[in-house]
Amino acid sequence: MRPSDLYGRWWSAGALAWRRRRDLRGSAYAGLDAWARPEGRAVLLQAGGVRDLGDRLVLSAGASVTSANSFLPRWRMDAEAARKLGHDRRWLVALGGGALGYQNGARTVVLSAGPTYYGRGWVATGRGLLQRSDPGGVVAPGVLLSLGRGQEGRQWTYVDVTYGRYAYLATALARPEEIREVAASATVRHRRWTGRRGGWLAEISWLRVRRTYTRLGVGAGAFVEWGRLGP
Repeated sequence: MRPSDLYGRWWSAGALAWRRRRDLRGSAYAGLDAWARPEGRAVLLQAGGVRDLGDRLVLSAGASVTSANSFLPRWRMDAEAARKLGHDRRWLVALGGGALGYQNGARTVVLSAGPTYYGRGWVATGRGLLQRSDPGGVVAPGVLLSLGRGQEGRQWTYVDVTYGRYAYLATALARPEEIREVAASATVRHRRWTGRRGGWLAEISWLRVRRTYTRLGVGAGAFVEWGRLGP
């Protein structure tokens, strides 16, 4: 039996515009994504950026909003501040947070903290995560590990792994019940430049929520860079 026989066909498409500063100390992006599923359609708008403030601090922030739908968060906001450490400033220690609002009025807040190290041609990141879901005030921990290798303008490959609790209060039940499951995911992302201004990208992802479902995804696309921000 094919998954589409049970869940129908899902379609999605998106576009992302991205610009770097001329001094390479920051970037900004804006994007548009669209989904079509048997239960309805949705459009998502997103924007954000990263700013390197010199020898001490890196700031990043992003936000997104969707049209009315039954399967995506209504809005999301994320921000992170990272302090540079070490004589060569290759170590960063970051503190961040995010918030999501859902169509039914539920809310989720996520806090994160951990280090990042920039080596010569590679980067490693670790984050401890703490998630609180309302209604119910359900708290769940998690961890994110990421390893990337490559060079800007040539190619980058990232491997991301997450593990933690998937928890929320099931308010749709006659008697609301706290649901807790163990969730794990792994994603491999590759971006390769085929010219000065663009190239192609691809990813494969795996997600497992214990005793619930397993999902395997594959994606591919192209990207184009143009312009510079700032002086």
